[in-house]
Amino acid sequence: MMKYTGSMTVSTLTSRTALFTPANRIDRVEKALAGPADTVIVDLEDAVAETAKDSARQQLKDFLASLDPEVQHRLAIRINAPDTASGQLDLDMLGDAANLPAAIMVPKAEATGTFDRLPEFLDSVTVLALVETPTAVRDVHAIAALPRVDRLAIGAVDLSSALGSQIASVPIEAARAAVVLASAAAGLPGPLDTPTTEISNDDAIQAAAQASVRDGFGGMLCIHPKQLDHVTAAFTPSQEMVAWAERVIAAGDGAGTVDGQMIDRPVMLRAERILQDAGRSAS
Repeated sequence: MMKYTGSMTVSTLTSRTALFTPANRIDRVEKALAGPADTVIVDLEDAVAETAKDSARQQLKDFLASLDPEVQHRLAIRINAPDTASGQLDLDMLGDAANLPAAIMVPKAEATGTFDRLPEFLDSVTVLALVETPTAVRDVHAIAALPRVDRLAIGAVDLSSALGSQIASVPIEAARAAVVLASAAAGLPGPLDTPTTEISNDDAIQAAAQASVRDGFGGMLCIHPKQLDHVTAAFTPSQEMVAWAERVIAAGDGAGTVDGQMIDRPVMLRAERILQDAGRSAS
């Protein structure tokens, strides 16, 4: 059973594009929220230097006080790791904020010692767990099963640094597969794939996004607005896929066949998901 229910209304659970913006550049946050990203992740961690974090927290707190309810469901905040001093200050700021984001992203997620540090006032907020350490990959099924975790994401840049590998490497591909499998086993939505570091090479961005779709991810983290259209296009079902799904639904459950393929319940579910995604893209 999936942990989320209802329609395919875009939310932090169903977003295909999640764009990082620095917390100390509220102008970029506002611009991103006016753009096409499904989710905008305001980053208090890597995007903000340690000496600028206090100022960034205050800017973000002020922004939350005037947050437009129309965009609140698209806003996420990446805090610093909860077991750090900066992470605790981030949580204190959120506890004093007039409004909360729809989600928080927790970096350096671990199976123990991370999510039990989240205060109760965040119980209504979606929690995105960022898998980016070797121990997190080892324990990813335990992380996915935690009650406080609603969706997984993978950060290959930090993980590859910890492994001493390239981002394009067998260990990273194994970690990506582990995150997809753990999400499915725990009944979580499809996870968010690691962002590509390419921002100008359209072919490379498209290839990375298509690999995310192929490998079972539900969406992709983005580090630049130029990536959004390519990722959205990759996650939007083609006309051929939609036509196939419509034929499957028309055939119904049972012993029918479509294009020489037996139609059983898993095929029906895949067809339904394709039509849901297509309907969302057309809305």
